[in-house]
Amino acid sequence: KPLLQRALNLLNNQGKAGWPDLTVDGIYGPATLNALKTYLAKRGKDGEKVLVRVLNIMQGQRYIEICERNPSQEQFFYGWIANRVVI
Repeated sequence: KPLLQRALNLLNNQGKAGWPDLTVDGIYGPATLNALKTYLAKRGKDGEKVLVRVLNIMQGQRYIEICERNPSQEQFFYGWIANRVVI
């Protein structure tokens, strides 16, 4: 999933933060890298923390969706959250 592009789109204040919405295609080319650089230059270390939190929230939501679609995957849910989502 193209989580970084989705996160940067959510953090760009409807294009007013210095970069336009990105095409959410999972291809991290020049537009995505420029948006990331602009975001980090503007927001600094606090922005980095926020971005990591957003990415972790999105990843956690993905695990929830997997388990809701296929309850047999619930056996892995605790481990996914404990080992792969850090907030």
